[in-house]
Amino acid sequence: MRIINILEIVNKIPIRLESFPIYEEQLSEEVIKYCEDLFKCMILMICKSPYEITEEKIDEYVSKKEFHGEEGHSIYIIYSEIN
Repeated sequence: MRIINILEIVNKIPIRLESFPIYEEQLSEEVIKYCEDLFKCMILMICKSPYEITEEKIDEYVSKKEFHGEEGHSIYIIYSEIN
C-alpha cells in the first residue's frame, strides 16, 4: 500500500501530519489530486502575502513537494510504501 503524507513543520517541530492511503490504482489520481490541493491551501494559509504568490510558483512547490515559508514554516509531501 502506498501512503501520501503532508507534514507541516514550524521551527523544526512537526505540528501537523496528514496521511492518505492509496488502496487501489484507479483511486490513486484522485488521492494525489486531493493531497496536492491540500498542500496548495496550506501554503496560502501560512503566507503573509498570499496574493503575491503566483499559480506558477505554487505549482513549482508542488513539483518539488516542499515549501519553505517565513518564520521557520515548512510543508512537505512525502510518499511512503507499506507492505
